[in-house]
Amino acid sequence: MKYVTVIFFIICFTLSFLYLNREKESHVNNQHTYTYVNELTVTEYIEQIKDDSNTPDDSLFNHILMIRGMQDSNWITHKDFKYLATLILSEVRAKCIMTQFSSTIPHGKTTLGNQTLFLIDAYRNKSHYQNHLILCGEMEETQRNELIKWVKTQI
Repeated sequence: MKYVTVIFFIICFTLSFLYLNREKESHVNNQHTYTYVNELTVTEYIEQIKDDSNTPDDSLFNHILMIRGMQDSNWITHKDFKYLATLILSEVRAKCIMTQFSSTIPHGKTTLGNQTLFLIDAYRNKSHYQNHLILCGEMEETQRNELIKWVKTQI
């Protein structure tokens, strides 16, 4: 009886190890890659956040741009600002932004106009971009209106 119990535990241990190892390999092969923001221009970044995928809404990672790095406060130039200003009312579907440090997966929807407003806000405040763990959804209405009004005075 002792031998049967020992053999049973060895078999259970071996099977669980094999199962966990298979799951780990599966996760690594399907792992989403990061985009390094500090290697992109503003225009390249805008192209990255456009959501051109025709996949169903239930496949979340197709609608998320996972990023690493941070841009300094001088990343967005005045020329870039003028380009961004043309996009603030865009209703083109965009990806949600998620940094490597975020433990929450964004599940909302956003537009290119909304994501552009976050960039313009960083430009206006001369702050680092991406200073949030997640950028998804819409900016608060009062902040959005204030920012759009500010953009119109700067062009």
